[in-house]
Amino acid sequence: MKKFWSIFTVALVALSAVSCSNNFEDQTLVNSNETLSFDVNIDNTRTALEQVDGVWKTVWVGNETIVVTDGEKNFNFVNTDADKDTFTCTAQGVLSLLGKKVDVVYNSVINSANGAAGMTLKGSSDSFNPQTAIELSAYNAFVKFTSTADVTFNASADIFGNGTARANSVTVKAGTDVLVPVYAAANVTFSAAFAGVKTKEATLTFANNKIYNLGTLVAPVASTKWGIVGSYHGWTAENPAAMYEKGDYVVAYNVPAKAEVKFIEIGKGWDGAVGGVYGAANDNPDVSEANTWHPAGSLNILLPATGTFDVYYQPSINKYNIVAAGTTPEKYVAPTQQYKVYMYKMDNTWSKYNLYSWNSATSETYTGGWPGSTTATTETINGYTYSVWQMPATATGQKIKVIFNNGSAQTGDSGPYTLDKDLYLLLRSTAVSVIEDPNNPEPAVELQPRKIYAKTTLGWSKMNLYYWGAPSAPGWPGNAMSTETINGTKYYVYTFDKPFDGVIVTGMIFNNDSSQTVDIKNVKLDKDRFFEILTSKNGNNYNYKEIADPR
Repeated sequence: MKKFWSIFTVALVALSAVSCSNNFEDQTLVNSNETLSFDVNIDNTRTALEQVDGVWKTVWVGNETIVVTDGEKNFNFVNTDADKDTFTCTAQGVLSLLGKKVDVVYNSVINSANGAAGMTLKGSSDSFNPQTAIELSAYNAFVKFTSTADVTFNASADIFGNGTARANSVTVKAGTDVLVPVYAAANVTFSAAFAGVKTKEATLTFANNKIYNLGTLVAPVASTKWGIVGSYHGWTAENPAAMYEKGDYVVAYNVPAKAEVKFIEIGKGWDGAVGGVYGAANDNPDVSEANTWHPAGSLNILLPATGTFDVYYQPSINKYNIVAAGTTPEKYVAPTQQYKVYMYKMDNTWSKYNLYSWNSATSETYTGGWPGSTTATTETINGYTYSVWQMPATATGQKIKVIFNNGSAQTGDSGPYTLDKDLYLLLRSTAVSVIEDPNNPEPAVELQPRKIYAKTTLGWSKMNLYYWGAPSAPGWPGNAMSTETINGTKYYVYTFDKPFDGVIVTGMIFNNDSSQTVDIKNVKLDKDRFFEILTSKNGNNYNYKEIADPR
């Protein structure tokens, strides 16, 4: 809340002095018709309530009194309805004030129900001269608000005035830009309530010359749909305690401690299947955090043992929050959606399955360091049992890659996949592919054997294929390759059986027992592949290139 300093300036200008001259020494002080008048203007720019617009203007009303005293005698100066800015005194001896040290006081007794007229102004002059301005300063603070209903203000200190008494509560009539005068006090818990329903609370330090703008106070509107029930307080489905509309929420205000309560749709009884929405059993919600939102379950909400609370409920998301009475919880913000990775193994015989996953752009890992998450739940969909991994919120919306492994054998890199929904993957041997229909994960196409072809001009009399990171990986130097002539060119050939269709082979090496190629990485067996062994080397090993199918 913005707080603004304010200064009241009273211009004391001699307008008339019946029996008085401008020469103070010639004035007759015993004249029974002595009259002293001066104009009093309050600075209209006392404070800007809003930085954009809105200047609070204080104006005089008729029959108000300003007291001027020299310490021995008090003289009351009053204005009239016809001339509100001119204050006049006709009392015997009033001219004795001229040239003296005086104090000037307006409304020294605060009445908090009197609005702008309930202010106290004080000032002084070392040599009272009606032609010299005297600056008056406010000796109390104001609370400003707008409301369409009467408001009761309560405070932890006696800051409200009522004549000579002080109180910690005052009820103020509805209105626009209403001002409530209050005494200065530090660290006051200040709250506003409508018909006993506390809707606003703050701890403030009220200081002289300041206005505390509460803005528009909105009286709560009783919900016609929602209420709360609880046998501890005798609230029944037929006679629930009221809840009030507040934006997206409905609120039960000032609920006493030790209550067990349930949210209920009015007129629909206790049956949750019919309409009652209940909190979790014995939830005993944490009220130390205003953003502690709880999911509504199927049984009672048990409030803390002591205190008074406001119970917020948001029907659209079925969440509730318990906060200290008069306070407002932080708006519920839905957590980032988290997704899962589902894996169905079609013909893989590993005894366990790990998921290693990472961000394809940043290399951030999501399921731990290698070998990844070693535990997974299972879920059965249409008779197919999936291994399931819960992915963290940080993975949501990211492009991720995955490797399935059993701690030693593994698939090749798979992906990237954009994780904006649950990801369903098929593990066929060590081949990974996306499942389009989780109800039927088996591929519709018939598996095919896949061949690896290699040609060379190095004069090798034999060739072996050594590979790893795929089922049935052989020891060195690998499996012997047969030969096949295509368009007059001799090729060495190795055939992978149907279960290898789609498998990514982590690495391969062509060799003739003594010489070999460099490693050939991540060869996907989704078609027949052709290679040429080159005469150039990288270190001691021959280079290669993949070539087009010559057939």
